[in-house]
Amino acid sequence: MAGIREYIDWRGDIRWDVSPFNEVDYYVISKIGSPDLSKAVPEDATSVSVKECVHTYFEKLRGSTNLGVLASKDIMKVFRILPLKERYSDLGLSGFQSVFSESAVEQFSALTVLLPDGTCFISFRGTDDTLVAWKEDLKMGVHDVVPAQEDARAYLEWAASVYDGPLLVGGHSKGGNLAVYAAATVSPEIQGRIRSVYSFDGPGFRSDFFATEGYLRIEGRIHEIVPETAIVGTLLLKGKPYEVVKCRYSGIPSHDGYKWETTPLGFLHVPSLTDTSIALDEAMDKLFFEMSPDEISSFIEELFSVLSDSGAKTITDLADRTLLGNLLLTRKLIKGRQIRELGSRIIENTVRCLIRK
Repeated sequence: MAGIREYIDWRGDIRWDVSPFNEVDYYVISKIGSPDLSKAVPEDATSVSVKECVHTYFEKLRGSTNLGVLASKDIMKVFRILPLKERYSDLGLSGFQSVFSESAVEQFSALTVLLPDGTCFISFRGTDDTLVAWKEDLKMGVHDVVPAQEDARAYLEWAASVYDGPLLVGGHSKGGNLAVYAAATVSPEIQGRIRSVYSFDGPGFRSDFFATEGYLRIEGRIHEIVPETAIVGTLLLKGKPYEVVKCRYSGIPSHDGYKWETTPLGFLHVPSLTDTSIALDEAMDKLFFEMSPDEISSFIEELFSVLSDSGAKTITDLADRTLLGNLLLTRKLIKGRQIRELGSRIIENTVRCLIRK
């Protein structure tokens, strides 16, 4: 069984013009912008190479390798070795942007990767470690548009205005959702330049999104890639069937693309999700559709009120044992909340899981 780390060992010294980039390369590229590159990559169209960026990040800035308790440890390990791999070392990086607002419930980050053939890969980052980011994710199930989606469309419009040539758009997790949203909501002229859109285990949308003219124009170029044991990429609705890949893990770890199986030419595809993943998807759909939008909004506010009462700002904070006392106290608040019984049980179970971590 081989994963992306093995793929990079196999293919890292093979130039793109000998073996063109494929979906595994695009996953690797989509994760380059995971750390805070605000001081390593220009915000404008000026580019630096991957080699220059990684050197600046580690040697000059002494950048952190800690992306949070839920982030794959492989992200920064791969980021560190990319300059040693001819396939990736000279890719150009530019346009790094990052937005965070607690008041607006907004977390967004994007990066443009300049490929050797003149194509621009517009990469949207997934959810970071902050509670604000996770709250915004949940709001995707209630609101037609959340701030990060508006940011993604604006970023794609900006990139299309300053770079010539064809475009690829992609991201992992929330970044995949942003990639699809941005590609579906820009002008027909920009859409005409988009070769493909890659959503790697990204959550879906509300049903009316798939009837929009913009989505219908781009639908045939969208690749919705999920692991066979998916629990994130099956959330909400998709406009087209998944492309399912083999995964060595189940549960939360399956969301990590570095645990998906690869071949020398791409991911190892399988016919369908596992029975367990299908059952979980059906159960989550049932849970979601049993609650009205107002009830879901109430649940989201109650959940994050409880978590914030603990003093936590990040998921890593919640995993810190020094906060366990506060978490145990905030559990007592749940019974007094005016919230649907179903939502209350979800909160109880969520806090229990966080405490066990």
